[in-house]
Amino acid sequence: MFSGMARFRQRSRGRQQQFGRQVHRQEGAQADLDSRPVEEALLLGRLEEHIRKARADIRALAEGRKDIVQLGGMEAVAAKINLALLDGDSNGKLSPEEYARFTEVGGRAVDRIITMCHNAVMVSALILSIVFTVAFQPIQASDETIEFFGGSNASSAVSALYALHDICLVLTIASNVALLVLSLAVLDILLAWIPQLDAQQCWCIENVESLLYIQVVLPFALLWLLVILPVPAGLLLSPRKGLIFLFLPVSFTFVSAFVIMHYQGNARSMQLVQARQLFGMKTDDIPRRVLNDSILVNRRKAQLSCARVQCA
Repeated sequence: MFSGMARFRQRSRGRQQQFGRQVHRQEGAQADLDSRPVEEALLLGRLEEHIRKARADIRALAEGRKDIVQLGGMEAVAAKINLALLDGDSNGKLSPEEYARFTEVGGRAVDRIITMCHNAVMVSALILSIVFTVAFQPIQASDETIEFFGGSNASSAVSALYALHDICLVLTIASNVALLVLSLAVLDILLAWIPQLDAQQCWCIENVESLLYIQVVLPFALLWLLVILPVPAGLLLSPRKGLIFLFLPVSFTFVSAFVIMHYQGNARSMQLVQARQLFGMKTDDIPRRVLNDSILVNRRKAQLSCARVQCA
């Protein structure tokens, strides 16, 4: 019996030693994977290609060969500036330090995109629940409205108000649905299909236009529809309410034209300054507020034309 127990302990000790060797080999393999050179990182070639292209586009902006609109708008230029800043030595390759900084900055950017999509899903779902409730409530033109638009001759004006109200409702629902679907699609892609961080960063770089719809295009279109929607409904209920609700699109237009455009001009100026600082160019001739995207392009054309005249 004792010899059997001894053999059992010996076999158990052998299994433990074998398991320990396997664990040691796995830990060594994981350590080799963690300490692998940056050249072996997943999708590094594509990321470096995007960085080289971003530096070329920002140099074209700084030299006046392209303007902000040609590069895809302010959002695309901001993303390109962030990419161009990562390659500090301008050799088109990511060193381990640059790759670590790229991973840190890109991780924060991916987190912001995921948060933005979560917020867009919640807001669009909330607005959809409200708009669907309003859409199926009948609106009857009041006697005041019929009298205001000409009494017996008011049928055309009332029909136009009904049509405008229905069109605004349909467009509002469509914009919300588009925002909801795009946001859910981006969340599905980033959280389920490509959970690796470098793949997420590469996808976000390659799909700036799609993210632009979620970030800017659809929200602004939705805002315009929401400020226009109460006007025909208010006019149908009462001319006084309709005229009061008319201040909504007027005030939104005022804010867009004088406030948002002012901030946009300052942001464009900062982008031009950043682009020129990135390549060691002077920035004291860039105004603090730029509303014309082609300021450097026009200056470059003027310099080239002057050079041609002098040569002639």
